[in-house]
Amino acid sequence: MARFRCTCGAQVRTSGDIPNPAEWHLIADRDFDVEADPDTLLGRSVLAWRCANCGRLWLDDGRVEDAKSPRLWEYVPNFSDGPGPLA
Repeated sequence: MARFRCTCGAQVRTSGDIPNPAEWHLIADRDFDVEADPDTLLGRSVLAWRCANCGRLWLDDGRVEDAKSPRLWEYVPNFSDGPGPLA
């Protein structure tokens, strides 16, 4: 999967520039260990992509049934006064 369409209609790219400005690695506080090496931290993270147009986060649920179409969860932020802290 090199890209997908967000619910808002914008295209979200999952490959390309490195670092990818749309790609996020989310790490739970309980899994974070400052003594861990970067590979261990990435292994503990949840892969996500952020739509630059609307701010939605698309989280990979880790259950890939088909390498070209992973299952994604959609998180829709609700900021009444602008893009909020995800900008």
